[in-house]
Amino acid sequence: MTEGGFDIIPSEHPIVAILFGKYHNCTKLAVNFAKQKLEEGIYVIAFSYPGSSRGKDRYPRPDLCRTQFEQIDTAITAFSKVARELGMFK
Repeated sequence: MTEGGFDIIPSEHPIVAILFGKYHNCTKLAVNFAKQKLEEGIYVIAFSYPGSSRGKDRYPRPDLCRTQFEQIDTAITAFSKVARELGMFK
């Protein structure tokens, strides 16, 4: 997902945190991203201030460690689709 343009906190933990802080409207973007992901059938929660530090809006993805490879591919495809729709990527 980092190759696709997402900022992810490096870790060896099964929870993948995708960051939105590099965008000027990161809180609004994170919330809209969560709404559109749900429309794609993938439930995520946006963590924004005060639940996380200012500019550190993120999504934790704890379920990726329990899924099959094709489910992971589906999730990554949906993340990329929504990111393009919201103007995060060209």
